[in-house]
Amino acid sequence: GCYSTGYKEQRELFDFLGYSFECENGKLKLSPTDEKCRKYEERIKACFALYDSNLASGQSQAVSQALLRQQLVLLSSNYKLSGAKSNVITGHYFNNRFVTEKGKFSHLDNQVRRELSQRKTINGAYRKKIMGSASFVVNFELKKTISVSPRRLKALSKAWKNVR
Repeated sequence: GCYSTGYKEQRELFDFLGYSFECENGKLKLSPTDEKCRKYEERIKACFALYDSNLASGQSQAVSQALLRQQLVLLSSNYKLSGAKSNVITGHYFNNRFVTEKGKFSHLDNQVRRELSQRKTINGAYRKKIMGSASFVVNFELKKTISVSPRRLKALSKAWKNVR
């Protein structure tokens, strides 16, 4: 259990249902598991790979950048499901709502920054625009929810459909 005997410091770690539980000196800390973060990282890479592919195939820079930004906003935000599961909100916050330690979300923001800095086709102002709207830390804290149609959701998430 999460308790202190008073005789020695006690620290327990375990993963369960996508959360890493850490209990130290009677305090419980929850963070996303490394596996859950790896999936986010792979999805981020897939978004940038699609961006590169779109540019290489002749898609305009403006359209490619807008799609990239929309995908990253979707990954880092929440959205309402429609159809049979209407009024259900899912996404970054609602899939991680018990997290108390956000350090791994900062790591995801840093990965997006690194990927952006490697793309000379994305200027500084647009990088700031992306980070201003697609921050994993900020959107988690704000519980940011966006509106997206089922059709658009399918189109935006197609880049990472095969990421397991």
